[in-house]
Formats: sequence, structure tokens, C-alpha cells
Amino acid sequence: MRNLEKWMLAAILTCGSSVFTACSSNDDNPSQPVTEKLTDYSDIDNWISFPKITKDVDAFYIYSTSYIESSFEEGAPNFANLHNLEMMIRASGEYETNASVFEESCNVFVPLYRQIGIKYAAEVTQKYGSLDPALADVPYTDIKTALDYFFEKCNNGRPFILAAHSQGSAMLRYVLKNYFKEHQDYYQRMVAAYPIGFSITKKDLEDYPYLKFATGESDTGVIISYNTEGPKNVEENARMSTIGFRAVSFSHHSFLRII
Repeated sequence: MRNLEKWMLAAILTCGSSVFTACSSNDDNPSQPVTEKLTDYSDIDNWISFPKITKDVDAFYIYSTSYIESSFEEGAPNFANLHNLEMMIRASGEYETNASVFEESCNVFVPLYRQIGIKYAAEVTQKYGSLDPALADVPYTDIKTALDYFFEKCNNGRPFILAAHSQGSAMLRYVLKNYFKEHQDYYQRMVAAYPIGFSITKKDLEDYPYLKFATGESDTGVIISYNTEGPKNVEENARMSTIGFRAVSFSHHSFLRII
């Protein structure tokens, strides 16, 4: 039963359930400052993928929940250690299945980051109705530091794509709202952001008006995303209306009802 509960939690995060998209008053402003030592992203060992530059466009990928079984071990930290073996194995596998799709056209960067354990993610979501308070802690500190290094030392002004899945997409949503609010100069070079499997809501677009969904195949600086849910999960868990698009026409629309 305990394993079943763990894998049910994993499925929720891996499939990007919109249960984690409800807002609370302190989602984006955690009360406790981060005191962890900053990760050194000049060290290539702190990347899943740190490519040689051979393409004219970069891609920056944030992997999904990969700290699962070991997060339930006695004394396990809420956030994965940077070189947690389970996380590294899962994240490397996800590079092959997901991020590698960009290799033909992009230099693909994938940083290791101290992500939220599946156990702690459930606790935070139950308490706050959102994953954001946990994302804003150590995970965002790592991703922000990785992005700073990427833009300052690696990107050299090239156009770039952002992509992610599940918890990675929750982080990408947080990055779009927070990091790029402070770095509009970088944002102007973004080709598109793909936060797949996590809800981007009408409220997100209203609160951050520089964010916009794709309406055509030639759009740039846009979000392309969807979050599919079964009827039971929509009824029981979906808290916010999600913006999506029709794959053929790229016409965006809301496809989850507001509960």
C-alpha cells in the first residue's frame, strides 16, 4: 500500500495534475529566505547536458519529478541533494525521451537542480493549494543560478527555447513569471516556452501581461502548452481554468472549467 501511495503521488506530478495550480496569498513570496550554498554551474558535473555550441539556437530544459522513492526514506531531505542518484538516473532518462527532441536544431542545456521530493510536494500542496511556495525555495535558487550562468556565459545572444515537463513545467511557469519579469532583455530573444503538462491559467496571463499563448505557427516569444486530464481528475482535482491550444490550428482556448 505504501508503494502504491508513492506511485500515485508520482503519477500526479509526472502527469502534471492541475491540482497544483490553485493560488494562495503567499505563493510567490515565501517567508523563509533561502540560505543554502549556491550551486556552481561553471562545474560541468552539475549539468545533465552541457553541449558544445554547434547550432544557432539554444534550448534550456527543466526535468520533471525525479526524486521519488528516495524522498520517502527516513531522514530524507525535502529537496533532493544535487547528485541524488535516483534523481540523476531519472533525469538522464528523461533527457533521452524528452529533451533530446531539440538536439537536431538546438544546443540543449539541462542543469541538475535540487528539486522537490514527491513526499514534500504532496505536503506543500495540501497545505497551500499550490506547489509554488516549495518551488520558490531551493529549486528556484538553483534554476535561477543556472539561468544566470547560461545567459551570462553560454548563450551569447542566441535565440532560445525553454522546455519542461511536470514539476519542471511548474518551475518553468514560475520562471516565466518571476525570472523574466526581471530580465525582459533576455525574454525578447525567447522563441517559445513549452511548459508541457502543467496549467498556465488566465490569471497568469492577466497578472503577467508580457506572457502570451501562441496563436500561429510563426509566433515567437510565446507559450505552447497543454495539460490533459481524465474526467474524474477534472471533477475532483482541477482547480483552475487552463489555457491550451488546438494542435492543428494553434487557436488557444480554455479547456478546463473553473471550479
